[in-house]
Amino acid sequence: MTMLCSSTTTFAFRSSLVIPTSRSTRSTANPLVAYLPSTAPRSVPVPTKLYLFFGNKETTDTKDKELAYFPKLATSNTNVKYESLSGFIATWSRKFEEDRKGMGLTTPVKISSFLEEGGDDEQLSADLIERSGVRIIFQPTKTGYNSKKEEDSRERGDGDSDKKKKGPPKEGGVEISVEKMSNGEVQLTARRCETDEDTTIKEMSEEAIISQLKKAIDAWKKI
Repeated sequence: MTMLCSSTTTFAFRSSLVIPTSRSTRSTANPLVAYLPSTAPRSVPVPTKLYLFFGNKETTDTKDKELAYFPKLATSNTNVKYESLSGFIATWSRKFEEDRKGMGLTTPVKISSFLEEGGDDEQLSADLIERSGVRIIFQPTKTGYNSKKEEDSRERGDGDSDKKKKGPPKEGGVEISVEKMSNGEVQLTARRCETDEDTTIKEMSEEAIISQLKKAIDAWKKI
């Protein structure tokens, strides 16, 4: 199911039932990567074990999945629009540290920034010139409760040894990437980040960030 939200901003949520046709500006090496086309989407089935946006179960394939995509935020004056949006997102993201509850988050976060050239990462699209943005990284919270996996490990007596070998699990986060493409367009992609096999996915926090991101992009368009 692909959702188009608001009359001013288009972005895609990923469904566990269908995947739209892939965009030409992205690599198609991985058939599970979904993108929003410029025309009406053509749906194709995906494996039922793949739980996408805000599902109940996470597999290795969905740990770092794409959460939302905002295409064609600029199609001309690319360099100026790219720098403008990058700076806007950097300033906006700091609100999650300064007033996370006001931004709809109960989980504490840390913000880190990044800048990458298109050739820095083999997994990035060949059509990408440069991308910059922020990673909103969830921080651990002490609840006083252990997960079922931790309780099972304690009962087996191997919990402490496992922690010493592997260290604490990553907490997860959301990467927001402003992308300058070779076709002269600027787009934005939000992805899950900072995960490993033991990460507990914080779906409500992800949803809050994506909701605030949509509002931020609408505000940027009015500048």
